[in-house]
Amino acid sequence: MQSAPPNFTERLKRYLSDVQKQNSEAGKAFLYLEFVRDVFKQVDMDYLERLYPELEKHIQFKSKTLAVRGRSDAFLSNVIVEFKIELTNAAREQAEGELRKYVAILWSRQAKGRVAYVAVATDGLNCVVYRPRTSVPLGGEVSPDVVRLDVIDRLALSKAKPGRVFIWLDRYMLYRTLKPATAEGIVDEFGLGRSAYNDTVPMIEKAWRDVRERTLYDQWASYLRVVYGIRMESEELFIRHAYLATLSKLMAFTTISGGVLPVSDEEIIRVIDGDMFSKEWGFRNFVEEDFFSWVARSQNGVEAAHNLLERIAAYDLRAIDEDVLKGLYEGLLDKRERHQLGEVYTPDWLAEYMVSKTLNIDPHKSVLDPACGSGTFLAAAIRAKKAAFPSMQPQELIDHIVESVTGMDVHPLAVLMARTTYILSMGTDLLELRTGPVAIPVYMADSIRLPEEEEQTTLEGVRCTSVDAEGVKLRIPNVLLKSPSLSDAAIEVARDYAKLISKGEKVAEDAILNSLRTRSAALERLLAKTEGAGLPTLILMLARDMANLIERKKDTIWAFILKNKYKTSYLRERRVQLLLGNPPWLPYRDVQSADYQRFLKQMIIETHGLLDKSDAEVITLMELATLFLVRCADLYLAEDGVVAFVLPRSVFSADQHDNFRKLKFNPKLKILQILDLEDVKPLFRVPSCVVIACKEK
Repeated sequence: MQSAPPNFTERLKRYLSDVQKQNSEAGKAFLYLEFVRDVFKQVDMDYLERLYPELEKHIQFKSKTLAVRGRSDAFLSNVIVEFKIELTNAAREQAEGELRKYVAILWSRQAKGRVAYVAVATDGLNCVVYRPRTSVPLGGEVSPDVVRLDVIDRLALSKAKPGRVFIWLDRYMLYRTLKPATAEGIVDEFGLGRSAYNDTVPMIEKAWRDVRERTLYDQWASYLRVVYGIRMESEELFIRHAYLATLSKLMAFTTISGGVLPVSDEEIIRVIDGDMFSKEWGFRNFVEEDFFSWVARSQNGVEAAHNLLERIAAYDLRAIDEDVLKGLYEGLLDKRERHQLGEVYTPDWLAEYMVSKTLNIDPHKSVLDPACGSGTFLAAAIRAKKAAFPSMQPQELIDHIVESVTGMDVHPLAVLMARTTYILSMGTDLLELRTGPVAIPVYMADSIRLPEEEEQTTLEGVRCTSVDAEGVKLRIPNVLLKSPSLSDAAIEVARDYAKLISKGEKVAEDAILNSLRTRSAALERLLAKTEGAGLPTLILMLARDMANLIERKKDTIWAFILKNKYKTSYLRERRVQLLLGNPPWLPYRDVQSADYQRFLKQMIIETHGLLDKSDAEVITLMELATLFLVRCADLYLAEDGVVAFVLPRSVFSADQHDNFRKLKFNPKLKILQILDLEDVKPLFRVPSCVVIACKEK
């Protein structure tokens, strides 16, 4: 970690003492200016009206706004600092208005390329940092009311350690040439056993000892066993997953913020637990209270994040053209573990090639990767859509992507990484032009095994599905399960109020109703259509049941599980035009769970006819990738839709796949193309191929 220069602590102490005595904005600005100039002699900081003469006639009060003017193409170091006597809510709103005005004027004059400003509102002691953005196309006139200020950091200079204050100032005041974020470079620094990993994991291990929430661990372990049918869990693996989950969240933050990184503990906590993404920036279904947000509940975990941020700061994450997380994800498991899990990783070039053979023919098509892993195929599809629609309005393109590119995986870490890859692939250039919320359509679910029907009850005249959670029945109104915009929003409302109820606060149905109406437009329409139909009562009941779990220290994950549990049913109703992916390569005999083997046998022989009953004795050799292709085509693919999967080449030679080769299975598929990859090296540990087929009517 970078350390402060000699005498910085004493210089900071004098500044804090002097600025506390100042009672004018100009006085505070002068002290801050002298302090920064003293610490960073190479920084060109001055009054705004001097560095940007074109703004002088628009500045009402001189000598109270400072700026750092870096190179026009600088990643950082173009800063505007607005001072107030005290940073109250009202004063902060005033400062934000002035910052919007200055940025709007400057951007309106920058026809060839807009400078990526950092804006700061401060009283000299307390600082709020923003990244400005606008949806106005380059070259257009920008007015203050279309400049959005995304909060990216906060810091109380008087409360932070001197070393942290120096890092904070250094990060925002200086320009550095950043390294390109390549998959090879990221693995070399952050991969298993590399320097970042070795420095950070001991801190995360300490954080887990501080927290040790058994419900989180048990639920994480249960999801690892869902598809693979073997016991893979260990605390060592759990810690590895937490490390990579934390790194993924911090990298996503960097992309969305346009390269600015948080330094304060408060903002780091909000990044890891998801508040920054959902409440400040409107990114839904991305980072939330998941299996790994416990890292932020310990100071050791926060220090681990600081350690990672110091390294992330060296990379340019604004635009990435490959799946940089895949190598990290692959490296978390050794070769034996990867073989047991049937995880085979697709190189970017092969994903791009498969996209060119399918999606590029009609880029409007909807795409689903039902075993998305770290998101390689999702990234390829997103890049293809960005390239196919260069003239589409940014928000329209964002809406098209999230409506048409979807992923699923049963692996808890894979889901988070795929969501991160999704964001990295859209890139800063597109995301900074968004005008509304963005819901990342990557879900944690078993693609081939639909959730079993739970207890059905009727409450308040509404049909509900009851899910058992540690002995507590969590009831979800069936009407909400039809769409993520309904179910996710309602569950989030229940979760937020559960936290309040667990602290002894009383919650009325009217408060629930108002929250449901304002949480999502879809919920508001449903409530208007049904005149409530008992939904506020049911969500209040759900909140109370979740509060019960919180009080028993058994609810840190149930909202996350509930939001994902029924996504397969939603996707089954919706159907897509293109299935892309690389399903798990796992022989039937390697599944150790008797329950899951029974399910697979029923699917293989009775439901889909991949094996005749007379040949049941060879089921142990059956490659489940073929079942995955047929099952997903049956559940999620529209008629005339296309499936393109990477498969082991043995499906075209082994006896147990005879029905697959002869197309004697349900649903009916027509083979369009087979790409033989036997002699392509390097690729996979066994010969492989790509099967492209069409679903017949």
